[in-house]
Amino acid sequence: FDGSTTCPLNVYDEMPQCHYFKADCEACEGTWISLTEAPTTAPTNAPTLPPTTSPTDAPTTAKPTTVPTMNPTSNPTNGPTINPTAAPSNPPTSNPTKVPTNAPTTAKPTPNPTNGPTKDPTPAPSSPPTMNPTPNPTKDPTKNPTSAPSPAPSTQPTPNPTAGSTPSPTPKPTTPSGPSNEVNGEVGVPITPSATDSVAVSLPPSVSGSLLIIYKVSDDNEHDVQVGRSYDGLNWETLHPLLLSIDCQESPCVLDIPAYTGSSNVQYIIREYVPPAPTDDQKHAKLLLQGTYGPTQESLQEARNLGSPEAWVRDQIDKPASLHRVHYRKRANGYVKNALRHHGVRDACERGSRWNRHAFNRWRDIGKTIEEIPTSSGSIYLNVDGIVRTEVPNRPSAEYNIPTTSYVICRKDPNQDSMRMSDFHYAASAGQYGTLLVASDSASCAMPISIEMPSVQFTDATDAFGSALPQVTLMDISGDPNVIEAKLLDQLGSSSCDDFKKTWPNFVQEQGTGLYYVEDRRLELYDNTNSSSTTKSGMLGN
Repeated sequence: FDGSTTCPLNVYDEMPQCHYFKADCEACEGTWISLTEAPTTAPTNAPTLPPTTSPTDAPTTAKPTTVPTMNPTSNPTNGPTINPTAAPSNPPTSNPTKVPTNAPTTAKPTPNPTNGPTKDPTPAPSSPPTMNPTPNPTKDPTKNPTSAPSPAPSTQPTPNPTAGSTPSPTPKPTTPSGPSNEVNGEVGVPITPSATDSVAVSLPPSVSGSLLIIYKVSDDNEHDVQVGRSYDGLNWETLHPLLLSIDCQESPCVLDIPAYTGSSNVQYIIREYVPPAPTDDQKHAKLLLQGTYGPTQESLQEARNLGSPEAWVRDQIDKPASLHRVHYRKRANGYVKNALRHHGVRDACERGSRWNRHAFNRWRDIGKTIEEIPTSSGSIYLNVDGIVRTEVPNRPSAEYNIPTTSYVICRKDPNQDSMRMSDFHYAASAGQYGTLLVASDSASCAMPISIEMPSVQFTDATDAFGSALPQVTLMDISGDPNVIEAKLLDQLGSSSCDDFKKTWPNFVQEQGTGLYYVEDRRLELYDNTNSSSTTKSGMLGN
């Protein structure tokens, strides 16, 4: 009641803003207005119904009945009976009175009971009760019960026998029922997802030495998809590619299976794996995987001979240390990009120095400018920082439509991540030439031009450098398939270290093949300790 309207008594049910009972307005925000504050100005013209001719003096019963009428009349009479009958009619009245009389209609009870006792009562109860009562009893009791049970069992068994315990029941899919959509996951029992809601599956814990995996199995997938796993009693963890939610904040862990509305038959199933006990060799191999870089036939045989992990550990402690640092320093051949002031660099004339066939270095030359310089013979020198790198028969700018005769070396093509500057001129095994990426300026490296990586080649080295190049013997680098064309210096031949520059790059000509190579300067590590200090400074320039 909003406090703004006076509610007439006869329309309060029709006006949603009015409440007849004050208790109904306890939650209203308005002020209660009593219905008597605005009484009607005149009485009604006629009463609603005619008064009864025989009003009752008192309630017909001292107490209300405690048992409801079994079969109340469906068509009560319109008004009370003015002159009740002295005795009841034989058949019941089809339209019983709507208002009962004040007193019984008969002065005395009926002398004859409605139904007589059974003429032939059963002298004794039947034999022991039926163990399994029929699931479908008859609607009406038998009028003439048998005095004794039938001599033989029924020829037809009961249609719904009581199910006995099955020693090994066949697993049936667990389908969540009820609004909670929660099921307990069991090993080997399929779980069918709901079509409308997600299903919360309580996952069983694994035990030590076992592995539990829950899979998603569907008709349209050839392989079962792993959803989660638990092993050695650890919590469940979700797996790729589904990454379904598994909550292990409380025990047990709960997997959230999303609703599925597809047409394929989809189920989830938990499987358990218990591996067989490991063999002795497997135990030894596991020890070597944990204690070394991995087992070999020799180390595995050694572990067999020692017999136990404790004996193997003791044997390792007693052996002299083999340091990885020593192993690394003997084999390291790191590339040197910048001038070094505190590290040694392998001299170009030293045995083991490295040499390449491709003219440009993808570490040192990125961002530098190539200039095309014509020679007196009509060929073209390609210079970087004023030093000739190679000689080519034609201008690359004309051959590859480069706008200028000087261009910048780019690292890679941003639009093709696999397109990078190569570290070889020609890979004979693949029949492929290397790639050199260039652009008219550094800003244009966003759209570089790909040209063939030129090899180091000179028609007349004296014309290119002002003097002859050192003649040396080179040896191949074996064992690394990623190294193409690079070689190591073996012998100087008739040359000496005086024929080499201290600055990079140096060039040599290989004896026998006549091919030219450019220096690939690498880091050299020296022993420099209190007991063994190096006398080589390694302070080389660029």
